[in-house]
Amino acid sequence: MRGLLEDAVDVLERKLQILDRQGYLARVEGRRRAIDGLLSTLRAVRDPALRDIYMDRAAERIGVRRETLVHQIASQAHAGPRRRDGARRGTAERETPGAPHGVERQLALLLVRDESLVPAAVGEGVEPEHFSHQGLGRLFAAMARAAEVEKGGRWMRELEPAELELAEALLADPTELMDPMAIFQGAIRRVAHRPQLERLREIDREMELAEEGQARELLVEKERIAGELRESGVPLSFLRRSVSREVGASGR
Repeated sequence: MRGLLEDAVDVLERKLQILDRQGYLARVEGRRRAIDGLLSTLRAVRDPALRDIYMDRAAERIGVRRETLVHQIASQAHAGPRRRDGARRGTAERETPGAPHGVERQLALLLVRDESLVPAAVGEGVEPEHFSHQGLGRLFAAMARAAEVEKGGRWMRELEPAELELAEALLADPTELMDPMAIFQGAIRRVAHRPQLERLREIDREMELAEEGQARELLVEKERIAGELRESGVPLSFLRRSVSREVGASGR
């Protein structure tokens, strides 16, 4: 057993050997897929020193910049599954299966219960593409069009059967929302500013892996995005709650 342990190959080196043997490191597309194959190993390392060594070694063998791996690891933590062609599903393509939930459902409940809130949501920058649940996106688009021509209630006539069923389920939902206006304000901020909020969370994850120079650049980007959100009327307290909800106790 002692001899086997002494001759054992490090897990990262073993993966690199397999990828090299299978020809992934010899071509561009193969290297792209090799990165995906190593991300889970790189993310699983908790020892900062070993993680730093792994990052440098992986970047060297695959032939990419360390910063690229840092970004890939951070974005994988939040992104959805890959399609078979290897591309990430974007917000516009993403379809949340089943019934909508979370902040999007809360916002939809408020909108179908009080259609006068629809122009306010539009005015705050909410668009159909901001909904990860495509059914809700189409429902909101119909409501926004009806509100634009001041034809409340007629938006249901435009819906396809699936969206009509969704709207009827929302209208029949007995969930009581305490302090609906506060919920509405928080919901439209999270939906309308989702790309910026997600990037802030991603930056926090990247900073855990970044070297000093890259960490400074990430901090500058974080401050710029936070400044843009504050200029849009997003309170600092809301930013702190929204970002810390995902990054947890990272200390960043």
